[in-house]
Order: sequence, then structure tokens, then C-alpha cells
Amino acid sequence: MADISNFIYTEDTAHATGDRGLMLLGVENEDQAAFTAGDKDYTPFAVTAEGNVIVSTSGTLGLEILQDTAADLNVTEASAVAILSDTGNILADTAAIDTATGNTDTATTLIATAIFVDDTATHTTGATVALGIGAVAVPSDAAIDANDIGMVAMSLDRRLHVDADITASVALTVDLAGDNDVTTEFATSTAVATMADDDANPDTLPIGAYLMGFDSGNTNWNRIEVDDAGHLQVDILSGAGSTTPANPVSDGADATTPANIAVATPTDVDSAEAAGKKLQKAEVWSTVAFKARLYLVDNGAEATDPFAVGGAPAYERYVWDTPHLDYVELGTSGGADTFRAEITNLDDSQTADFYVVWSYED
Repeated sequence: MADISNFIYTEDTAHATGDRGLMLLGVENEDQAAFTAGDKDYTPFAVTAEGNVIVSTSGTLGLEILQDTAADLNVTEASAVAILSDTGNILADTAAIDTATGNTDTATTLIATAIFVDDTATHTTGATVALGIGAVAVPSDAAIDANDIGMVAMSLDRRLHVDADITASVALTVDLAGDNDVTTEFATSTAVATMADDDANPDTLPIGAYLMGFDSGNTNWNRIEVDDAGHLQVDILSGAGSTTPANPVSDGADATTPANIAVATPTDVDSAEAAGKKLQKAEVWSTVAFKARLYLVDNGAEATDPFAVGGAPAYERYVWDTPHLDYVELGTSGGADTFRAEITNLDDSQTADFYVVWSYED
């Protein structure tokens, strides 16, 4: 008996050149006749006349096709699949297919005609093939549930439907079925063209750009004026301004007739009656050193506290300027309303004359 151990191999043994083996034969069985009488009987492999193994499939078949020739690979789909060789292009066919032959009587469509390079292809009505984005024309279907997949809606003239509730703050409505008007919450706002002199302050948001000034006293708007060269026009109002003071008074009576003040004796030097006036400046000068405290006198009564305190050495003056015209203002009591300088002669031995000038206005 011949030794067969030299072509019987252990599992997972590496192949070597010259290894021997038994030929694996199959039976031509293209008509798919049964070889066995029952399940789990031994049977030979079924092959075609060319020796190709016949494979039976059920369920889903995953097929990888490797093409290394210039022939074309064609794919059709419907009730069956046929792989054809034609012109080098992959074809898609959605017509009914003869399941026995894999052939179809309808023309196939090149998938390549629906693929375009960005910014190079030109659309041709009735000829361009594309993978369209579908939409339902004026759909009557009920609303879908959250996270469901649904069709995009459009009008009969192919205009996309847009939900009006875009944000909570801007209610945008796009009327595609009508005159295509777009309205927003600004529809009731005041337009630039409608603003004019003496208009009341609008209670809605104005739209546009314009140069207006609001008169808070009269609660109306007016245009800001410019000259022919486009220069802004500014009026300098009278009153409360240093450029144009209202009814200014320079009271120098106490400078014309100075007050003679003894040593270490505080003496009051008052302005003339100045009811309702605002003090702009006070000046005190003498040939001796002095101290001066400035007061308001209302209806003959001196204020508890001075509004300014100062002084100067001999032959120099003390000057008080108001930080703002409204800081020191007399009332109108009907009695004596004046500005007062309480002056103390600081010289050790001599009496001296003191000169005071008051500057005030309405």
C-alpha cells in the first residue's frame, strides 16, 4: 500500500514548494439537479462547464467587483441585478428586469451625467440630469413628530415655504403665495421721510439715518441746522454764560469809598442790594495783611457758614471766582439781600483801608 502521509498535513502548517495533494473535483450541474436524497448527505461541488463553482445565495449578498480591463461595468436595479459589460461607465437602470436573463428593454441612464464639477457646468432646461432635492408642492399632510424625517414644502411655482416663527424677537413673515411682501415688527416704525420739524417724540423705533435734535422742554424733534458749507449752526444763548452774561453788575462802591478797618477787629463789607443775583467774582485788596470770609445775607440775616474763606499779605489781593454760576445765588426776600465780606485786619499796629469789588449777574 502506498504511503499517503506525505500529502496529509497538520492544521495551520505552512505551504512549501513541492507539497503534494489530492485533486478536488466537482460535478457540472448547471441545471441545478439534486445530488443527494436528504439534508446532511455528502455531495460533490457543483460547477459550470468552464469549471466555475456555482454558488447559491439567500438574504443580502455583499459583492466587491475588481475591474482591471477597459470594459465597462454596468449596474441595474429593480427586481433583480444584472452586471453588464459595455463602454466603461457605471449605469443605473430602474426599469423592470428579466430575472432569468438579467436584461432590460429600457435605456439605462449614465450616473456620470448627474455629477458636475463646481462652477464649470451650465444648466440646460430639459437636458441636464441632476439628483434633485425633492419638495412637496403645497402639502396637505399633517405635521410630523419631533425628530421625524419629512419632505420640504414648496408652492406650485416652486418657491420654498419658510416658517414665520424664525426667532422670538423678530416675527418674519414671507408670503410666497401672494405678492412676496416681507413684513417685520418694524412695519409700524417711523420712517425717515415722515419726520419733520415740530414732530412729537415717536414711540416706535425710527428706521434710517437722520440728524435731529429733541427739545425736551417742548417734547418735539427739530432738524439740526447747517450753513451752505455744511457747518453746524450753534446759537449762544443769553443768560448763565460767561460769554454773554445777563444784566452783569460790577459793584465797586466799596473800592471807591474803602472801608477803614482797625487792627484785629472783624468788619462786614456788604455789596449793594442784589436780590436774585448770582455771584461771579469777589476781590479784596489792602495795604496790610488780612483774612476775608464771604457770606450770603438773606433778608438781613447772615448765613451760618461762609461760602468762601481766604486772605492775602500786604499789597496783594484775594480773588474768589465761582466754580459755576449757580453755586452762589441770593434769594428775593424783599429785605436786605446782599453779598458780604467779613474782613479782619491782621496788621499788628495800624488801621488800614480795604477795597472790595463784587461782580454778579442774573
